[in-house]
Amino acid sequence: VDGRLFLAMEYIHGHTLLSYLKAISKAGQMGSPSVAVTLGSAVAAALEHIHGLRSPSGANLDVIHRDVSPQNVMVSSAGAVKLIDFGIVRSAIQIHQTHAGVVKGKFSYMAPETIVDPATVDHRADLFAVGIMLHEILTGRPLFRGRDAAATMKRVRRLPIPSISELRSDVPPELQAVVEKALERDPAVRFQTASELLQAIENAANQTGVPLS
Repeated sequence: VDGRLFLAMEYIHGHTLLSYLKAISKAGQMGSPSVAVTLGSAVAAALEHIHGLRSPSGANLDVIHRDVSPQNVMVSSAGAVKLIDFGIVRSAIQIHQTHAGVVKGKFSYMAPETIVDPATVDHRADLFAVGIMLHEILTGRPLFRGRDAAATMKRVRRLPIPSISELRSDVPPELQAVVEKALERDPAVRFQTASELLQAIENAANQTGVPLS
């Protein structure tokens, strides 16, 4: 405008998943399976879209969000789920290069391979983050967050994943199995694509009668 560049962004009237997690934690509650499958499927669908982005010539752009976390998932007052903040996204056509070995994103929502060797990270790291968020919704408490960054990273790499069934009995085993697979530390054993994760969440919801809100 008048020779000056600007960036217009959507204003989302709503709240982050982080504010929801803080609210249920403060109240000593746990999120419902319906909330988990609704938010999980929406974020998986968003990742399915960005992971599949292609150039005009048809080449896969290999986009990785790298900061999938409750701060970056919003629910609008109209009920739309939004994945936001692509500030540290990585793709095959990046103009700027990040320094080798620099860890990007929030420690408590990182996949183990991000901490061990950031250069090897691919789109499956985003799926691990979805697993963390699902676990936190269903248990009402942080999964890996420690007293500081070092403690958090150690927990991401080595903490035995608490079984949801040990904390509550009303989460269908089919949904628990989805969360457990998303949280596999070995990327080769994890869901391989966002499409696969999305399908698994929807199947679990359909099989158990958990409504997608």
